Amino acid sequence: MAVEEVMGCGEEAEVRRKRVEELGEMAKRAVQESGSSFQDMDSLIEVLMEMKTWSAEISQLKLEILKPLQLKLSNGLSRHGIGPA
Repeated sequence: MAVEEVMGCGEEAEVRRKRVEELGEMAKRAVQESGSSFQDMDSLIEVLMEMKTWSAEISQLKLEILKPLQLKLSNGLSRHGIGPA
């Protein structure tokens, strides 16, 4: 039935075909390099790349912060006879 409504004759079918054509053109423009979808995807990729960089930087900072704390904790426990012998 839906195919008949679009492919059929008459004013309603013509209006539907015209709307489909317009939407198709809008979709094509959106994915072109200057289109909104292309730009949104490009922005998303940039954010994800920054997050990857931030993740590596955070991991490095955690190491720099935690290693001295771990050493202090280990030394403190050893002085009280706690930990590996």
